[in-house]
Amino acid sequence: MPRGTLLTLVCLVHFAALLPLVREAAESPNDASRFGAAVSLAAGGGYGLAAPYAGTLDRALRDDGVFISDKPPLLNVLAGSVAWMRLRAGGGEASLSGTYRLVTILLSLVPATLTLGALGALLLRLGRSPIEAALAALLLGLTTSLTVYAITFANHALAALLVMGTVILLPARDCAGRPWLLGLVAGTLPLIDVPAGSVIGLVTLGHVALTLRRVPWGFLAGAAIPAVVGLGLNRVLTHTWLPVYFHGEMYEYEGSVWRTLPSGLPPYPVRVFERLIGMTVGSQGFVLLWPVSLFALAGLRRALRAPASPREESIARWTA
Repeated sequence: MPRGTLLTLVCLVHFAALLPLVREAAESPNDASRFGAAVSLAAGGGYGLAAPYAGTLDRALRDDGVFISDKPPLLNVLAGSVAWMRLRAGGGEASLSGTYRLVTILLSLVPATLTLGALGALLLRLGRSPIEAALAALLLGLTTSLTVYAITFANHALAALLVMGTVILLPARDCAGRPWLLGLVAGTLPLIDVPAGSVIGLVTLGHVALTLRRVPWGFLAGAAIPAVVGLGLNRVLTHTWLPVYFHGEMYEYEGSVWRTLPSGLPPYPVRVFERLIGMTVGSQGFVLLWPVSLFALAGLRRALRAPASPREESIARWTA
C-alpha cells in the first residue's frame, strides 16, 4: 500500500464530514464584509459593499463616500471571481445562499483539507511513518480552529495553507530549495492576513538569508509579485497604497461601532506594548487561548539541540 494512502483517507474523511456543515449565509460581520465585497465585484459594482451586506459592522468609509470592506482585498477578489461564475449560472441574487456555500467550500474548506494533507506529506518526507503522518493531520483537524474556519468564509484556512507551504519550501543547509517559489508563497501571506502574514514573511526572509548566507535575491524576486499585486489592489480599494487598517479616519463615520471602542483595540491606532501583552499573556494571547502550545517549547528546544536532519533543523529555527 502506498505510504500516503492513510493520509489521503484522513483528508477525504475530513472534507466529507465538514461538507454538510458548511454555512449557507454570512453569520458574522467578518464574513459578511468579505462576501458583500465579493458579490459587489461579481455584479459589476466595484468594491462597494452590496446589499444586504452594506450595513455590516466590518466596513470602512472611503473618501468618495462609498462603504467598502475593511478586509484585505485579495481574498475578496478571488471570491468575487467564484461568485461571478455562480451568479451567472444560478440566476443572480436569488442564488446568494448557494454562492456563499460554493465560495466557502472552494476558499475555506478545500484549503483547510489541503493544509492537513500538506502537514502529513511533510512528515512523510521527514521520514515519519504513515500512521504518524495521518495521526498528525487528524489532530490538526480536530484540535485547532482550522476546522471551525473551514465551514465559514474567512481568511484563516487559506492563510494556514500558505503557512504550511512556506514551511515545506524552507531551505536547509544541504538544500537551497526554490527560493523564488518560497518568496511567492510567503509574500502572498500579507495579502491574506496583514499583521500575522507580514510578520511571517519578514521572519522567512531573515531565515532564508541566514540559511543561505547571502542576499536571497530569488526569494525577493518571488515576493515582489504578490507585493505589486497587493499595492495595486490597495490603490484601487483605498485610493492609497496602504490597506484599510492603516486608515483610522475611514472608521470615523456616523454609526461606526469602532468609534465607541476603547483605544488600543483594532482597527484604531494600536498601542504596541498593550497589543504585545494582549497577544501573549492577555485575553487574546496564546497562553490563555492555546495553553497546549506551551508544550511546543520543549519540543522546539529538543529539535534545535538534536535535529534529525538539516531540514528539521531549518524548520525548528524558523519556528523559533
